[in-house]
Amino acid sequence: MTSIERTAYPQFRRLTSARVLRPADVNPDRGTLRVLDGKGHKPRTVGLEPGAMATVQRWVDKRRQAGIRGRTLLCTLDGGQMSQQYVRAMLRRAADHAGIERRVVPHQMRHTHAAELVFERVPMPVIRDQLGHSSLAVTDRYLRNIAPAEVIATMQQRQWTEPPARRAR
Repeated sequence: MTSIERTAYPQFRRLTSARVLRPADVNPDRGTLRVLDGKGHKPRTVGLEPGAMATVQRWVDKRRQAGIRGRTLLCTLDGGQMSQQYVRAMLRRAADHAGIERRVVPHQMRHTHAAELVFERVPMPVIRDQLGHSSLAVTDRYLRNIAPAEVIATMQQRQWTEPPARRAR
């Protein structure tokens, strides 16, 4: 997985937010990223799981060794900002390499990880804060559309019993 995929996927980064992260936004000691330009332009600090942080740190080290002086954390090899088209094409190549035949778009990474957190029973306020939502109601609406598996599994485990026959009058 590339640095942008490791940064965007597990941490609910919107593509536009991931593209403008700066090296200074990464705090490997605390395991955090500072997202300054989220939806609604609300800055927040989010956790970065250790494997993702290690990948990002390797990229930061390679940037430094290669003398890349780009303003953004996730940049092209000449230091330029990645365009949305570049990131989408990179994701398509990664999906092809993984044998995924259906269309894959960056925002699906956000959906997938949100659903994983639900399955891991992460408390809703934590998911809300990680997503940068303004309220639990927004997070609830968001997750209802992408993580109905618990509802489906619960209903599949129920045993239907036929109601008693009605008496004729």
